[in-house]
Amino acid sequence: MSLMAFRAFGEQNDYPMASTIAVMMGIVELVVIAVALLVIVVAVLIGVLAASILVLVRTVGMFELTFLVSGPQSDTLVVAMYRAMTAAGGGTERPPISSMAVVYTVTMMVSLIIALRFVRPTQLVARVKDSRED
Repeated sequence: MSLMAFRAFGEQNDYPMASTIAVMMGIVELVVIAVALLVIVVAVLIGVLAASILVLVRTVGMFELTFLVSGPQSDTLVVAMYRAMTAAGGGTERPPISSMAVVYTVTMMVSLIIALRFVRPTQLVARVKDSRED
């Protein structure tokens, strides 16, 4: 297509044709960029969704474990928040409990992001498969 633009502009002095070809090349370039961005966005969304599900499952599992194991003298932040939210009569005010829950969730998400910078989950799966083959 660039050869056609060169011939139209340089050899035949057909400026309208060269302009039309240049516009077509620009449109094709924009379409290629849009398709590439679409593929990247879809891949990122799938990854974020998978990570969100894994974080949710892990959080629920940790909550169940701490809720079942904790006794009257031991308590964790997650279990304390759950008991405060489900206590009869309301017990404590909701805004402090809600803000604690947000701080806890953000802290866990930041630590997960930092951990994922150093360890790739696919590497862990590959290691487990390698150890089973031995």
